[in-house]
Amino acid sequence: TIVLPLPAAPEVPVAAPPPVQVRGGTETILVAEDDPALRRMVAAMLERLGYTVIQAEDGLDALECFQANPSRIDLALLDLVMPHFSGRDTFKHMRSLCPGIRALFVTGYGDSLPHQQVVEEAPEGTLLLHKPYRLEVLSAHVRTLLDQRD
Repeated sequence: TIVLPLPAAPEVPVAAPPPVQVRGGTETILVAEDDPALRRMVAAMLERLGYTVIQAEDGLDALECFQANPSRIDLALLDLVMPHFSGRDTFKHMRSLCPGIRALFVTGYGDSLPHQQVVEEAPEGTLLLHKPYRLEVLSAHVRTLLDQRD
């Protein structure tokens, strides 16, 4: 066995990262995501922030939930790729019922052409969030959209 003495490195204090601002609220958010595990996780994240969450398993389910009481839902979080209706089509139907509804579109497809088109043609009152995302990014996007309401 060979032992090589190494000089001790001086201790360098590591600065703590700045605290992350995570803001919640009490509004109601409709979460439409066809992946059950991801839908439950997002709902739990939003509920921890104080929001009331209504879960929908696809675009058709989301539209039915919205039609049941459009004035109760403050924001729709819509996966862009879902069975029955895409997130974009679901939002168009919602907006025809309630012109002031806001939407956070979510995608796991990065900057592919159809999803880039959503960004370029995004109606007022919408944002796009790429999966995977962190809680602080989700909360910031949600608050931005909710705070823009009339």
